[in-house]
Amino acid sequence: MDENEYRDIYHSVNSVRCCFEKAMLTRKFGCHNLVKINIADREAAGCLNEAAVSTCKAFRKLIRQKAAFALKCSDSGAQLPHAKEIKAQCGGVIGLYHAMHLEDETPNGVKDIFACIEEAIKTYADLDKFPFDEIVKTISHFKSRPKRSRKK
Repeated sequence: MDENEYRDIYHSVNSVRCCFEKAMLTRKFGCHNLVKINIADREAAGCLNEAAVSTCKAFRKLIRQKAAFALKCSDSGAQLPHAKEIKAQCGGVIGLYHAMHLEDETPNGVKDIFACIEEAIKTYADLDKFPFDEIVKTISHFKSRPKRSRKK
């Protein structure tokens, strides 16, 4: 399957894409709205709740804006390279969870991303009032899995 054919099939079967898809596919994150879709030998993540998608997109946008310096990118609206997107998504959600549960150890993942965002909205009343200082610290300290060495 070539890349163009894959993209066409992807968009036809995954009409509501999860905006934390890269984090979801690490298998350290979950969501009660998650739909996993298998296309050939690849996996995709969709969402069952369109209202949740708009909330998650707004949170992801704020993560990118607030962490632009930590991610070493100037345009927070531009598409990020894969490694930086993983760092923003995973570190952002972990940072939010940890900011609300300071008594707990910093987790490696979060069982339900949307539930975490909903809990934070109940606590802080608005996305703009989230503790982004703490979230950005977690993003900047987030380490993705180490690169695999290629044996020849």
